[in-house]
Amino acid sequence: MDLRVWVRKYVQLYYGWKVLAASTVMALLACGVFMHGFNFFILPIQKELALSSAQSALIFSISRAEGGAEGPFAGWLIDRFGSRRLLIWGVLLSAAGFFLLSRVNSLWGFALVYLGVVSLGATVGYMHALLTNVNMWFVRHRAMAMSIFSSGFTMGGCHPGAADDPNRVANRLEGGGHHRRSTIPGSSVTSGFGSSPFT
Repeated sequence: MDLRVWVRKYVQLYYGWKVLAASTVMALLACGVFMHGFNFFILPIQKELALSSAQSALIFSISRAEGGAEGPFAGWLIDRFGSRRLLIWGVLLSAAGFFLLSRVNSLWGFALVYLGVVSLGATVGYMHALLTNVNMWFVRHRAMAMSIFSSGFTMGGCHPGAADDPNRVANRLEGGGHHRRSTIPGSSVTSGFGSSPFT
């Protein structure tokens, strides 16, 4: 088919489908980094900060509960400022959190940065804002749109770090410890801006 035909079809495509595609890609990225990619950087942090598995697991568990507790407040912010602003704010906050995480040197520093910056930005921006955004663009095909969007979170686990042994993944980047590894997720979530203009 002629390239001009494809371009014309894309231009004429309902904008909501473009928003859905961009949002699904961002959901996939977020889930891969924040959920399944947790093992990628937690092992160096545990080692260098001398944390027990119980301590690190507790912080991770609190971060998951935090996403539900902040829901009503996030909804109020989205109603007041719009989902796009909250999305941009969440991406910037979570990315900054990962870069800050590379500088922490204590348990309390790790807890403060991960819970107060990384997790807060990720849940508000990548979860609440994106979910609201997709929901607002569809009426007739809303169920289909929400199902496609949700698949982005489940497909976020389709990466080597989720399927591989955590110790082996961590050892692939020996040198620099968590100071270097934590900047990699920060760079990854910042790339979410590549899709944000469509949302």
